[in-house]
Amino acid sequence: MIYLRGILVFCILLSGCDYIKFAKGVKSESELKFKQHKLYFKSIPIVGEVLEKNICTDCNYNKYRIKIKLSNFIADTVNISFRSYEPFYVMEGQSITLSVNKQIYDEIEENAEIIKKSNSNYLIIKNNSYRILSEIENKWLE
Repeated sequence: MIYLRGILVFCILLSGCDYIKFAKGVKSESELKFKQHKLYFKSIPIVGEVLEKNICTDCNYNKYRIKIKLSNFIADTVNISFRSYEPFYVMEGQSITLSVNKQIYDEIEENAEIIKKSNSNYLIIKNNSYRILSEIENKWLE
């Protein structure tokens, strides 16, 4: 009887170690995917017009969203794995929806021109620059 309990405890410990390894693997993969999407988003140029502004009342984070009609970009040409990374950005045809901070949301108006240069962390709105991507590696919004 004691022998069976020992085997049972040993099996539980082994499966617990496998679970910890699995959880670490999932965390590493998630962090890698986050970094890849952040680098991709930083690399793309965006020029367009704000179609609409939305506030997600059910969201704890990334409440402020803007939808931009793109004038220089065709989302269908983008690798399908980079067409969206919700809730941060979603490309649909000739538009992109972005999560922004409250400052950007308050500053921007519908129909306003918006620009993000290639390899930039900033949005340009009415000749003013606003940081959209954080310098912190594992953080999206500033």
